[in-house]
Amino acid sequence: MDLKEKEWNESYNRKENFVFYPHEEVIRFVSKYIKQKQGINSFIEKQKVDKALVLGCGIGRHVLFLDDFDIESHGIDLSNEAIEFAQKWFKSKGREYLNENLVVGTSTDLPYNKNMFDFIISHGVIDSMDLDIAKKTISEANRVLKSNGLFYFDLITNEKKEAKKKIVKTSHEKGTVQYYYNDEGIDNLLNGLFEIKEKILVKRTNLISEFSSHRYHIIAEKI
Repeated sequence: MDLKEKEWNESYNRKENFVFYPHEEVIRFVSKYIKQKQGINSFIEKQKVDKALVLGCGIGRHVLFLDDFDIESHGIDLSNEAIEFAQKWFKSKGREYLNENLVVGTSTDLPYNKNMFDFIISHGVIDSMDLDIAKKTISEANRVLKSNGLFYFDLITNEKKEAKKKIVKTSHEKGTVQYYYNDEGIDNLLNGLFEIKEKILVKRTNLISEFSSHRYHIIAEKI
């Protein structure tokens, strides 16, 4: 089982994917299903939550984002380079207390107890692994989620919605896996462990270069 740990450490060492602000679809998910910011220090709670996991947290932008909402946030990433940078970043922001919630580890063997988290966020992660690893990751996410817990994740697709795998050849994320999904592939991935509550396909096209990207954004509930 090749998790591409070496390739991801090299990628983060080159400071790729050093993104410092939360993704807009993650913001939408939290605001709609978890907590909506109402004032400077006030929120509308959509559901009672205690703990959340950012699976594949990278340098920690979504761990910080959830902390802004007074949610106990935990982060795990395969790359020790990413986690080390996250720890330095959190310390510089006066949030060193978050460092104890950061872990270097694998998505196929999460170091957490069963039913520990109220929800999970995983942005730009699950489509960057082989299908067998992704399915094990989904199984582990199901294990550590509480009953009826929510799982936000996203997956790359293409114009023809072809399910396929490729090894990245470009300098950005070189040597890592990119797995493309379609509707059938998503159902296969979830393997009856989750019920899809939302499945949104976002298409972005640069009208100058004509480059297009297509991503599914999925909110699933543990069955």
